[in-house]
Amino acid sequence: MATLRNTSIMATPRLWELPYGRLSAMARQSANTYTAYQSLPMAIIAKLGALSCQINHAVCSIARATVSAIMAISVASAISLTGPLIVVRALEGDRVVLPCNIITENKTDSPILVLVYNGFTEKPVYRIDARSSSLSDSKHWSDLGPNARFDLMSSSNGLVLDPVKAENEAEYRCRVDFKASQTRNVRIKLQVVVVPKKVTIVNGTTGMDLNGMIGPYYEGDNVTVTCVAEGGQPRPRVRWYQGDQILDENPEVADGEVTKNTLTLHNLGRQDLFRVLRCQVTNTDLVKPQNVTVTLDMNIPPVEVMITGEKSFMIEGEIYSLLCEARGSRPPAQITWWMDSEKLLNTRAEVRKDGSLSSSMLTLRPTRMKNGSKVFCRAVNPKVGDAMLEDYYQIFVNFKPELSLRVGPGLDLDDIEEGADVYFECDVEASPKVDRVRWFWGDEELHHNVSSGIIISNRSLVLQQVMRKSSGRYTCRAANSVSSETSVPAHLKVKFSPVCAAGQKQLYGGGTHESMNITCHVDAYPEATVFRWAFNTSTEMYDIPESKTISRLSHSLVAHTPYSQRDFGSLLCWAVNEVGSQQEPCVFHVVPASIPETVKNCSVTTNVSAMGVAVLTCLPGWGGGLHQTFTLEVQKMSSDRVFEVLQGYQQPHFTVSGLEPGTEYIFMVMARNSQGVSLQRTLTFHTPIDKAEKQTSAIVVTNDDFITWSPILGVLIGVAVSILIFVVVITFLVRSHRHAAADNTEVQTASYEYEIPPPQQNLVDEGVLRQNKIQM
Repeated sequence: MATLRNTSIMATPRLWELPYGRLSAMARQSANTYTAYQSLPMAIIAKLGALSCQINHAVCSIARATVSAIMAISVASAISLTGPLIVVRALEGDRVVLPCNIITENKTDSPILVLVYNGFTEKPVYRIDARSSSLSDSKHWSDLGPNARFDLMSSSNGLVLDPVKAENEAEYRCRVDFKASQTRNVRIKLQVVVVPKKVTIVNGTTGMDLNGMIGPYYEGDNVTVTCVAEGGQPRPRVRWYQGDQILDENPEVADGEVTKNTLTLHNLGRQDLFRVLRCQVTNTDLVKPQNVTVTLDMNIPPVEVMITGEKSFMIEGEIYSLLCEARGSRPPAQITWWMDSEKLLNTRAEVRKDGSLSSSMLTLRPTRMKNGSKVFCRAVNPKVGDAMLEDYYQIFVNFKPELSLRVGPGLDLDDIEEGADVYFECDVEASPKVDRVRWFWGDEELHHNVSSGIIISNRSLVLQQVMRKSSGRYTCRAANSVSSETSVPAHLKVKFSPVCAAGQKQLYGGGTHESMNITCHVDAYPEATVFRWAFNTSTEMYDIPESKTISRLSHSLVAHTPYSQRDFGSLLCWAVNEVGSQQEPCVFHVVPASIPETVKNCSVTTNVSAMGVAVLTCLPGWGGGLHQTFTLEVQKMSSDRVFEVLQGYQQPHFTVSGLEPGTEYIFMVMARNSQGVSLQRTLTFHTPIDKAEKQTSAIVVTNDDFITWSPILGVLIGVAVSILIFVVVITFLVRSHRHAAADNTEVQTASYEYEIPPPQQNLVDEGVLRQNKIQM
C-alpha cells in the first residue's frame, strides 16, 4: 500500500497512458474501495479525492490511490465492453470519416475525454482532453499526422482522415468518457483500397507495349497479347473481353505487385478486322474498372465492286456521275475507270472513315458517238497481291432532235413572186426518234389545208400560189423525250407591187395660202423607188410635177398650198418598184380647216395621299385639220374669279393643285388651233374631305346643259354660239359648191361628222374626218 501511495505522490501516472495489464492490476488492488464507491459517478469520486487532499496529507495519498483504483476498475470494465465493429472502406487519397458518436441523450452531459486507439497495438493515436476545459476549447493530440482531425461540429462525429493513406488501414477503437454517462466504445475497421497504378497491353512474344491499332495482320495469322496490371490493394482481377463477352478471366501470373493475363487468337480471318480486344482490371466497386483496348488491323483484298448511279438512258451534253464502290478491302482498294480500252481520268476518290469502303466518282458528259460503250470500274489492293475485281456499265445516249430546214431545189427565197409555189424539207436526227414534224409561220402553227394552198406531207411543206401575206419566218419543230427543238428559220419574202400602207393620215385641213406637207407611204418588196402624184378637184384632175415632191424608199412627200376653194380636193399617189406599178392609188383629202371639236369623256380624280390635288383627263376631238392645244380654266363655284389657268397642253390631261378641301369648283376645258377655240367642256367638282372620289361629267356648254349661271359662263356661251354659226355657214357653202360640180375621180363626200381619232394614228391634229358616204 505504501508503494502505491509513493507512486501516487511522487509520480502518479496518467491513466490513459497505462497499458491494459497495469490498469487491470490496479483495479484488483482497489476492488474493495471501488465496491464502496461504485454507485458514485466518476466525476464525484474525483472531486472527493481532491477534497481529502485539502484536509490531510496522509488522507490525500490514500484518496488518490483509491480514486486511481476506482478509475482503473472503470477502465477495465469499459475495455471489457468491446462495442460494435464498423467496417469503413475508402480509396487511397479520398476523405474518410471513422465514426465515433460523442453525443448522449442527456443534454446536460458532455464528453470529458475522447481516445482513439490502434486496435492492433492498443496504443492511442488520437486524444481530446476536455477535463479541465470545454470540449470546444480542448486540445487535440494526434499520432496520425496532419491529415487526421476529429470532427466535433457536424452531426456525423468521428475521426477524419483527409487524405487517407494506405498505411492508415487498421482496426481502430474509439472510447468516449462522459461527465455522468457511461463510457462508450466503438470499433472501426478501416479498409484502404489502392487501385492498380498502371495497366498495359504488351505483345505476348516480344513484350513491346501495344495500344490503339495493332498489326496489320493477314488472314490465317495468330496473335498473342498480354495484359499487365501493376500494384493494387487488394490484388486486382485481370480479364479479357470482346464487347461484353469474356474471352479469358484467369490470370496466368500473380507475382508481387504484378498481375498478368495472356490471350492468344488463332487463324485470323476477315471477320477479325477491327476486332476490339479489351483488358479490364478491377479490385473494388468504389471506382469503375480500368479498361485498355487494342484493335486488330488487317490487310485483306476487296470482296465486292459495284457501279451505282444513272442506270437509264443518258442525255447527250448533260453531266452524269457514276459511283464505283469497293468493299471489304484493307487498306482501301485502288480504283481505276476505263471506257472500252481507254483509261478515264476525270475521277475523284474518297475513302470511308472506317476504311472498309473506298469509292471513286466518275464525271461523264456522253456524246452520241459513245452510244453503246461500256464503262469499267476496276479495284485492286496491292498489299495482298494483284487480284482484281471489276464491274461495268453500258451507256445508252439519248439526244435532242437536230433539225435542218431546206428549201426545194432551184428555189431562192429572196426571188419569189406572188403566184409561185414554194417547197420546204425538214431533216431530223434524234434519239429516241420523233413522232411527227410540226410547221410554223412565225408563231402560228400551219395545218394541212389544200384549199388554202398549204400541203403538209411527212416532213415536207408545200405552199401553193404564195401571196405577199405569205412572207415571213418559216420553221419546223419536232420533239422527243429529251427536248422539243425548232429549226433555224427560213425567211420567205414574196415580191409584190406597191400598195398603200395602212394607218396613215388621210385627211388634212388648212386655210388658203397655208402650205401643207402630205406624205404617202406604201408597202412594197422590193422597196418602191418611183412615185407619181395627181390632184383631183370637183372639176378636174392633173399631175403634180416631180419638182414639188420628195421621194425616198417606199414613201414620198408633196407640198400643197390651196390658193382658192378650187385647191381643196383629193391628192392621189402611185408608186412603182421592180415588180410593177401600184394598181390603186393612195387618196388624201384636203379640206378647209375649222376650229377644233369639243373634248369628250372628261373625268376628275383625286387621292387622299395628295390632298388638294385633282387630275382631269379628257379625250381630244377632231382638231379641225390643224394642230390643236388645250386649255383648262378653274374657278370656285362661289366666285367669278378664275382660280387657275393651264394652257398650251398638247393633250387634254391636267393636274391641278392647291384646291381647298370640301369646296366646289368649275373646270372648263377648251381646244384651240389657228382657226379658233372650240366649245368648252364644263365639269363641276367637289373636293373631298377625307377620302378619294371620282366624278365624271358630260356637261357641255349649251343653252340646255347649264346648271349654274354666271356672267363669265354667259359670255363664253355667246362666243361659242357665234363660232358655231360661223362654222355651219362655211360648211354649207363648201358643200353647195361641191354638189354643183361633177366629180371626175368619182369621189364624193355628202357630209362630214367629227369624232375622236383612233389611238394608233397618233396624228398631230388629233382628228380624223369620218365620211358617211364614200364611193371609190
